[in-house]
Amino acid sequence: MNRLKTIAPRTLLTCFVAALLFIEGISAAARAADGSKIYTVFKSEDQGRSWARSDGGLPVSSRINALHAFGKIVLAGADTGIFMSQDSGQTWEVISGVASSSGRFLCFASLGQTLFAGTDGPGMLGSSDKGRTWRTFNQGLKSRKVRCLLALAETLYAGTDVDGVFQSRDGGKTWAPSNVGIPASAQIFSMAAVGKSVFAGLYIKGLYHLNEMKQTWEKSGDVTPLVLATVSDTLVAGHNPGGVFRSTDLGKSWENGSAGLPADAPIWAMASDQDRVFCGASDGIYFSEDRGSTWDRAELGLPALSSGIAFVLTEKFILAAAVIKK
Repeated sequence: MNRLKTIAPRTLLTCFVAALLFIEGISAAARAADGSKIYTVFKSEDQGRSWARSDGGLPVSSRINALHAFGKIVLAGADTGIFMSQDSGQTWEVISGVASSSGRFLCFASLGQTLFAGTDGPGMLGSSDKGRTWRTFNQGLKSRKVRCLLALAETLYAGTDVDGVFQSRDGGKTWAPSNVGIPASAQIFSMAAVGKSVFAGLYIKGLYHLNEMKQTWEKSGDVTPLVLATVSDTLVAGHNPGGVFRSTDLGKSWENGSAGLPADAPIWAMASDQDRVFCGASDGIYFSEDRGSTWDRAELGLPALSSGIAFVLTEKFILAAAVIKK
């Protein structure tokens, strides 16, 4: 396996990975009853060269949909609530209160000193005490299923299940729809930004770019991404199925970036920083050190039948939520 490069410090928002589901409409209870799968977290302290399980305190029957680093803590959003780690993901504790009674957690973002969590049920939750306690932030937010979140400058974007995109410019206190140009009843599966340019992945309905001046959305290229990631000025789109495509001109043109991935690989999750991209495919975890042009499979310490479903990348470690098929 190729040696990964040393990177500059940067902790990535990974809210866009949270939009992924194995099968739409399958309940958390049904997944928990499926004894053929184990949900866990793997950790790498050598930039992805080797991995070890890092799931003390996490229930193996609860799917982890999102991971997020905030200072010295890491949050895991699962089908059964929010879990917190204060030792770089080695051990975890469940957060009580509304965080443990709000059903499925799908995504995270942070804006200033406030953490946000998108759920399937209560809508938007926020925490101002580093994730210890949470309350709802739903004023003006029509949808109660928030699939993905993106924090950019002073604006927070929420991609919802059937009501498109919402924006908050006051730290999540109030929300307003931002859907001019987006198809009706749009499911926003992922969001990402290249510089100041905001993109929304609508899966089978395609990729849309926000015209900030006009506050309208415009179709961007002929791709249908389930997940998005950015590496410097490169936008990387993961399809399900269909592998990976990449654009270096803000989505105007695209090239296939699936070299090293299985043919027509379903891409379920993706995360990136200044140099690396990690993706979770149907048969394992892959990384790219050339901005999504080519990929290598991460293998050392990972079971053969494991798939990455959420990531968090920090300067010192990487965490990958995974499903292990028995």
